Amino acid sequence: MKRGQPVIWLIFLIAGTLSVLAAHKVFTSRSQKLTESIQALSLIPPTGAEISAMEFKGISSDFFLLRVMTFLGLKFGERTKVSPDEWHSVYKILDTVTTLDPKFWDPYLLAGTMVQEGGPLEHANRLLLKAGEELPNNYRPYALLWYNTFYLEDNPQKAGLYLKEAIKRPGAPFYYTGLAARMDLYADRTKDAIAFLKSIILDNQESYVSEYLKKRLISLQIIDYLEEKLKEYELRYGNKPKSIEQLVLTGLIKKIPTDPYGGTFYLLPTGRVYTTSKLVEKKK
Repeated sequence: MKRGQPVIWLIFLIAGTLSVLAAHKVFTSRSQKLTESIQALSLIPPTGAEISAMEFKGISSDFFLLRVMTFLGLKFGERTKVSPDEWHSVYKILDTVTTLDPKFWDPYLLAGTMVQEGGPLEHANRLLLKAGEELPNNYRPYALLWYNTFYLEDNPQKAGLYLKEAIKRPGAPFYYTGLAARMDLYADRTKDAIAFLKSIILDNQESYVSEYLKKRLISLQIIDYLEEKLKEYELRYGNKPKSIEQLVLTGLIKKIPTDPYGGTFYLLPTGRVYTTSKLVEKKK
């Protein structure tokens, strides 16, 4: 090795280290400034922002939203955790954005999806409910509320109500109807699900949709029938059956009905009846 090479490598090493430290300082400084900026913006009340924006509400809402997206983008890019206080500031600003421009969908969407990144569910759902009021022809606010409530809150009863609200909106996918009925089933409201499907079928005479819903209706009616027979068994024998097959053995039913979806009905540990098909068509 030549005598000058160690010196050159040392220079490169020092330069590289200084570059990394400088970059870290720049990023830290930028992150800190953005946090301070977000906190400062969150102190502006929505009504105050609305008054001061005058005829420039659209531009002001874009500015506020851009600051939030820049802040979150930097945080996620650096893989830095957003603190509870920072989330609080973010949602206060998004509330301001949607006050300045109530029909602006993007901030509602951002609020609804940020719960996956640690955003508070309560704040997100509050803004989505606001979106539902401000955007009467948009089914997506209630679809997001359904997702958050069912998967994150584990509350099928409330989730079903949101999905039923989404169904009333233009453009809502037709399969939401069957999904809403499943929410009632999960929430131990089988009879409500049956009544709901019957009303939708009466209002909707489109052949494909009608056939799809009728199959779901038949499945729920079978589940309801079996659960009523299970109650009859308990009244007659003073104990709960361990399986649906006992209904056949005791003569309460002649045979276990066939699941239209190709599954098998069975007894859950909770005493409820469900099916191995999960009320979903088998893939061909």
